This record gives sequence, structure tokens and C-alpha cells, in this order.
Amino acid sequence: MSDLFYHVAGVQSLLSNNQALVTDPMFGLRGLPVDPTSGTFHTFLAFAARLAGLDGFHAFEWLEPVVVAVYFIAFFAFARRLLPGAGQAFVALLLFAAVIWSLDFRVVIYPKWLDPAVYWMGLVLFLAYLEKRYLPALALATIFAATTALVHLATAELWGFTMIAAVGWALLLHRRLPDGRGLLARTGIGALVSLVPLILIVWRRSSSVLLSASTSVFNPPANSPMSDLPFVSIGKGFGIIRGGTFHQWYQGGDAMLLFVVAALGVLLYKSLSREADARTLLVGAAASIMPVLMLNLVWTNLIVTKYWFHLRRMAYVLRFVPALLLPYVAGVAVQELRGRRLLGVLLVFALLSGSIAFAGVEVIGAFNRFVNPLSLDNFGRQRHNAVRKMSGVTEYLKRRAAPGVTVAAQEKTSYYLAALVPARVIAVRRPHMPLAVEVREGPRRRHDQSQIFNERVTPGKTRRLLRLYRARYVLASRKDRALDKFERMGLRVVFSDESFFVLSVPPADREAGA
Repeated sequence: MSDLFYHVAGVQSLLSNNQALVTDPMFGLRGLPVDPTSGTFHTFLAFAARLAGLDGFHAFEWLEPVVVAVYFIAFFAFARRLLPGAGQAFVALLLFAAVIWSLDFRVVIYPKWLDPAVYWMGLVLFLAYLEKRYLPALALATIFAATTALVHLATAELWGFTMIAAVGWALLLHRRLPDGRGLLARTGIGALVSLVPLILIVWRRSSSVLLSASTSVFNPPANSPMSDLPFVSIGKGFGIIRGGTFHQWYQGGDAMLLFVVAALGVLLYKSLSREADARTLLVGAAASIMPVLMLNLVWTNLIVTKYWFHLRRMAYVLRFVPALLLPYVAGVAVQELRGRRLLGVLLVFALLSGSIAFAGVEVIGAFNRFVNPLSLDNFGRQRHNAVRKMSGVTEYLKRRAAPGVTVAAQEKTSYYLAALVPARVIAVRRPHMPLAVEVREGPRRRHDQSQIFNERVTPGKTRRLLRLYRARYVLASRKDRALDKFERMGLRVVFSDESFFVLSVPPADREAGA
């Protein structure tokens, strides 16, 4: 199910009531003031929609091509600064767009994908500070770092890991680099400066409610056996993450992990040969994060089981690493072959063998993942089919239902409805429930919702549930088995089309319940 409707619901909420998604109008509950998974993203879209005079859905569609262009321009600027030549940066862009993304950019506008553009531009500015000792660049990099925390928390966490990794690379190489001590000092100071406001923002947004919610909603239960988690157990409670787990980044599974580790070997080889610079620190930092996290035995027990969602989101952001490393490795290969250095030639030959295998896996995978725009099963068409199928219902409810009115509907229908109509619903699917609502009463709401549409539940209990949620309308499909029960309860059909019935709840059954 497309995440589109979750984000559109957030925009509609702000446009209708100036309330974040976690409060009104989707559920009518007081909770966190900011959506913890999307930060200011919904506010930005709502502002754009207000300026353009569009509803949330159409604002989202109009902004998609703009966001895609910004995303890939930011990646090219990032690759151009970190790679030696424009040709290598262009190859990286082609690999990223055609192979890693499979030319399917429909989800780029989502905050977890959009935020990397902020991350990349922040690193470009951070590199300018390292190379030129330019303090305004550090100030701007700090602003970009703080902005990542306002869009998606996982990218902010990734910035922190990147800074730690960059300092680690500087410590490793500073004795072999020109101005190595100065570079180490600038890296440490810059990392500290950029992390201070970011940490304050994350601390502010990561209240105890948010952290417990994140653990509850997105992570496996703390007592899950190792076999239920994406780890390879090595005994005594320790394990390493399976290579293919982060399939959104490691589409080649363990082969991809091997390629990245081998590329890190080339980075070290070049660095120890006194051919490294500030760019090497950032390339190495970005490339080393996931292998270190995936192969760290302590990490599994201490952090992964509790913050699995955050780690997975970081893996999504790091999809760019293979596309960045492959042209870098190819450039090293050319240099080594020209210099006729035996050790380098052997190393590059071994790495190129792995690179060819990786490229084969990735290209084949790209074709397998490619979705024909004319296909009926892609979610781009799914979103339009959902909008078209519900067009009659949504137009009726927009005319007749005042903002804030509760409409009882099935789980999936409620998910679409919350985005298309300024109405409240009882519950949506667990992954799309706002965290504050899910933690407090998500399971109960979904159970009550299922009881309303269960034909075996008595009319008396159904009435009590409708009163509890102050439901004014019931939206049922023509195939719904509870239609006979609704008819016996005296619910009146006020609108129908080829797919749905809208039934009005009698005034006596929509009074506030206890």
C-alpha cells in the first residue's frame, strides 16, 4: 500500500485544522505536536498547497517532478565534489538513477528519500570547510545537518554516524596526509560544531513518548527469538546482520557487502600510499558505516533490537554508496594500470572481478524491479485507481460532511479516506498509524473497527461502538458482509455508486459514548 495517502493526510490535516497529523483531524486526539516520522515535511507541502490553491493530493503530484530534479541534482553535486572527475560523477549519477533506482522515482518525494538531498549538500559544504578552512561553509553545513533532523530522524542519525566515521578516518590517516594534523583538528571541530544543534533538535523531538512509540510500532518485540530477527546467530546471544537484510540498499545481498568492503580496502590502499585527501575521509566515512554496523557483534545486542527501524532507514539513505564507489574504483584501476604497479594491479583486478559480479546482479535486479508504467500492479497506478474508485464517495462527503466528522470504514478504505476527505476515521493499518495514537490505543481501535464490520457482532454492540467514536457515517463496500446488519440497525443509504454505500447513522446512535 502506497505511503502517499499517509503523507497527504498529514497535509490535509494542516490545511483543514492547522493541526499535525498526530492530532486532528485524522483521529481527533491530542498527542505529539509534530509528526515524528516526517518532521516539517508535511508543513512544507501544506504551505506549497496553500500558495498554489491546491488540495494535498494534487500538491503532492505537482511537486513530485520538482523534488526528483532537486534530489538528483544534489546527488550529482555531491558525487562531483567527492569523485576526481566530472565523468566519474556522471557515471555515478547514471548508476544511481538507472540501476539503484531502476528509473522508478515515484517515492523520491517521501521524507525518508528526500532528506538525503539535504544530507549530501551538507557534506559538500563540510568538505569545503575541510579543504579551504572556510568557516561560513561550516556554518551552512551545520544548518543543513540540523535540517536533516527536521525532515526525518534517521537521516539526522546518519549524519552523526558520518561525522564519527570521518573523525575515525582522520585519526587513521592523519600521519600520512599533508597537513594531516590540521585536517584531523578541523574534522573533529567541524563534527562537534555540526552535531550540537542536531543533537538538540533530535533530543527535543525524541521525547520518551516518541522513543517508546518507535520501539513499539516499527521494531520487533524485545523478546523476539534471534530466528525472528534478520541476524545470523553465532551463539551466546550475539549475531551479525544478514547481508541481504537491507535489500533496499544491498540488492545483491552478501555480494554487495563484499563489494563495499573490498572498495574500502582500495580506499585504505590509496590512503596509505599518501594519495588521500579530505575527500577520502568522506568517501570512506559514508562507505564504512553499514559494513561496520552489520558486522559489529556488540551492536546487535545493544542497539539493533531496540532501534531496528532507525537502522533500516539509514540503510535506505545509504543506497547511494555503491553507485559512488564503482566509478571511484574504476578510476583507481586506470591509475594503477597506467603506473604498472603490481600490487595495485592485483588488488584492482580482484576488485574489478567483484565489481563486475555486483554490476551484473544490480543490472539484472534493476530489470526485475522495473515496473512498467502501464502495469496494473504498480503503486503509482494503485494510488490513481484508489482516487478514481472513491471519487464519488469523496465528493459526496466533502459536500455533506463537516470537517472533523467521523466516518467508520474498513481499515484500508479508512487509510485512503483520511487523505481525500477532511474527516476523522477510527483506525488505519498499523504501519501508517501516527505513533502517539498507536502507542495509546491503536490495537483497541483496530479491534473496535473490525467489530463494527463483523456481521456476527450484535447490532447492540455495534451501536455502542458507533456512539463511542461519534460516527456520523458508515462507508461500506457493496461486497461488505455487514450490510444486512446495518440495514437492521436502521442505517439509511444516503449515497451509492458502483463500489460503495454511504450510510447515515441515526442521531440516537451517534451520541457521545463513555
